[in-house]
Amino acid sequence: MIKKKLFVALIMLLIPFISITGMAQSLSYSISNTSVTINNQYYQIYFNLSNGATITSWKTLVPQVNQFNSVEIPSMVVSLNESIPGNLYNKAWKASLINKNSNYVKVVMTPVNNINNVSVYEFITASNYYPYINYEIIVNTTANESYIKDLYIAIGGNYDNNSWSFVVSSLENGIPNYYVTNSSGSYSGNIMKIAMFSYSSKAYNSIIGLNFISPVQANLQFLKGFINGTLESNIAYTIIDIKNITLSRGNSYEISFNLYDAQFNPELISLTDSTDMASQVYNINGNITNLVNYQTMIKSYLNNITSLNQSVNSLETKVGELQGLVSYWQVRYNETNQLAGSYSTRLHKSGEVSIGLFILGLVIGVLGGAYFLKPKPLETVPSRQQKKETKKK
Repeated sequence: MIKKKLFVALIMLLIPFISITGMAQSLSYSISNTSVTINNQYYQIYFNLSNGATITSWKTLVPQVNQFNSVEIPSMVVSLNESIPGNLYNKAWKASLINKNSNYVKVVMTPVNNINNVSVYEFITASNYYPYINYEIIVNTTANESYIKDLYIAIGGNYDNNSWSFVVSSLENGIPNYYVTNSSGSYSGNIMKIAMFSYSSKAYNSIIGLNFISPVQANLQFLKGFINGTLESNIAYTIIDIKNITLSRGNSYEISFNLYDAQFNPELISLTDSTDMASQVYNINGNITNLVNYQTMIKSYLNNITSLNQSVNSLETKVGELQGLVSYWQVRYNETNQLAGSYSTRLHKSGEVSIGLFILGLVIGVLGGAYFLKPKPLETVPSRQQKKETKKK
């Protein structure tokens, strides 16, 4: 029973250790006046604070592919009341750290100057365990008047010698509905997820997407080429237009989503919660073995299991040694208890004798004292009459 409990405890302790030691890179970040960089085991992201805190580089590390660096396209562009790139793109932004630990970091980014009494805050959270980054955008005003604005968000991708497919998941009467297109166009609905898939004549290569935490009513535009209108087949954008958000003092607008850029394989697609999106363009369930080298993965897992078994065997040996020591000290403990009991009995008896002698001594002392202190009989003093009678005789 002890071995079983120790084995379970060992497994619970080693699982996070194995996960951490198996990571390609630990979480790190840096913040300057012009940029924010965040690195984890899945990506290296560069935010340009000189141009609206946009993402101008997203380097994927699993496997290692550089998607955004060949042409520095801006991605994750935000604008208020102006179509993308909009009034926030050419603004200088600033960033500061909110919280961090070894596997988590949270940063806030905001324009240096407000836009017509309206403030925009982007809270970004990165974890070393997931290939996406979480965004929470808050828009508010401290002015006494109310505003009605449109919020624009754009995500983009660049993959050399590839084209793009667009997939949308919207909620209609409580049921997910999917829309797929390979060309520029538009779509409106209660949007849950947006994904862009890069593909060549041979296969799908990557997926760039955005998953809203809660469905959002929005209009979508799908573009191929730069956001300034220049056509480029290997570049694609999705522009999200959230219309008529109302702002007033004490009434802010908040929206949250996960943004990701990952290679096209089941593990990463699953971690981004986009398996349903991938299945719209590819038979991911029927062709899953073509996407991942499972033999390599199985061999890696078997090596980890072998190492774990060796650790367990070593610990079992240590447990056996400790059990021997426990038995030895248990015997010594019992012997000590017996000796302590014997001494206690003797002390108890000695105490009774001492008390008896004390009482006897006390009695003798009292009697002796009474004897020696007993008062003597009073002598009779003769009176004058008795003295006269004595003289006459």
